[in-house]
Amino acid sequence: MDNIDGSFLEERQSGILYNYKNAENEHGTLFHYDIYKHIMKILNGTNTEVINSKGTLEIKSAGIKMYKLVDLFLEKISSNSLIDFVFYLGNDSSDEKVYEFLKS
Repeated sequence: MDNIDGSFLEERQSGILYNYKNAENEHGTLFHYDIYKHIMKILNGTNTEVINSKGTLEIKSAGIKMYKLVDLFLEKISSNSLIDFVFYLGNDSSDEKVYEFLKS
């Protein structure tokens, strides 16, 4: 990845993200497809989720779901106090499940 200018790895608490949004389109995309194939071979049958988005490739545990964390958080705080308002701000399409959960 060091040889793909504009790309970088981001270590998160929930996993690892390869970001190539700022890389030269051809190089970033070619490397992305290559690494995606290798990752899928290695992680096949494990409890791991590989999220393939435009400009990023994220690898994280399949058991971590944001809407489940939000549910647990709301359950914990509502047992001690009344909730007047919930504000959740997401940054990509993976947050749609949280929005649907909060509507229900």
